[in-house]
Amino acid sequence: MRSAVLAAAVLSSAGLSAQDKKYESKEGKYAVAFPGAPETDSDKVGDLTLHTATAEGKGVVFVVTWSDLPGGAGAKPADVLGTGEKTLAAGLGAKGVKAKDVTFGPDKLPARELAGEAVVGAVTKQLRATLIVSGGRLYQVVAIGTKEAVTGRAGDAFFESFEVRK
Repeated sequence: MRSAVLAAAVLSSAGLSAQDKKYESKEGKYAVAFPGAPETDSDKVGDLTLHTATAEGKGVVFVVTWSDLPGGAGAKPADVLGTGEKTLAAGLGAKGVKAKDVTFGPDKLPARELAGEAVVGAVTKQLRATLIVSGGRLYQVVAIGTKEAVTGRAGDAFFESFEVRK
């Protein structure tokens, strides 16, 4: 799975636009505007089942991952975000990661924004992510690609379109 996500970051082809239809995951209780229909997958990792939706954009791959936490809603959000940050950074070979605690959405959910670099093959790509805790669930909203795509209008549109649904 990781290699498919990283390869997609290198081989991206389509752009994110205002005409993109929002993808909705009823099971995941979220919606987001991907640049086309995402590929979805579920993998068991230890005690967690990671549900992933991935779509390519021009110069970038967009990913949303969610998982229900073993501790459920009783897990401490700061601990979940810290573990999520370390796991994501290690899994992507990220370096120079800067993190900032924020709140997300109208419900002011605990969240953490990350920015740094990920090495894809021999190429260094820009990494941008927002980790969000909602009840007993962790969402990871991620973009990996060129700096222009990840930090520009396409990246902003993707991150701004993400919403947690009930």
